Amino acid sequence: MAEENAQESQEHEVVGRAVHGPHGEQIGVVTRVYRDDVTGYPEWIAVRTSRHERVVPVGPVQLDAERVAIVFDADAVAAAPEVAAGDHLSVEDHRVLVRHYGLDRTNEAAPQAFDQEGEPGAGHLPSERLEHGSSAD
Repeated sequence: MAEENAQESQEHEVVGRAVHGPHGEQIGVVTRVYRDDVTGYPEWIAVRTSRHERVVPVGPVQLDAERVAIVFDADAVAAAPEVAAGDHLSVEDHRVLVRHYGLDRTNEAAPQAFDQEGEPGAGHLPSERLEHGSSAD
């Protein structure tokens, strides 16, 4: 219970915080945090850019920092597939986002998201993590 309250408090502190890309550029602002339905770990954030809201992968360490820094630039975030940004990301939402950001190293598909330096998005989600969704607190 105390751990859940600490997580909720941390997430409320993150919402509204600026999101910065790999080269220090501000991309947008955090509007919500999605936690894995099974593990409870934060996996994704919704980011409001100047034009739309997109979902971006994130880890607990990134949320603990003074500023939220992600490994994807503004172009990669803007090109992310639009998912039903609500209180839950479905398994299908996970699949299209993982494919876009190049996080699934279990298949042979090339990443669709690259940063400004031409590097594919870093990260890995094992295939078993794609069997369930993520919920926003």
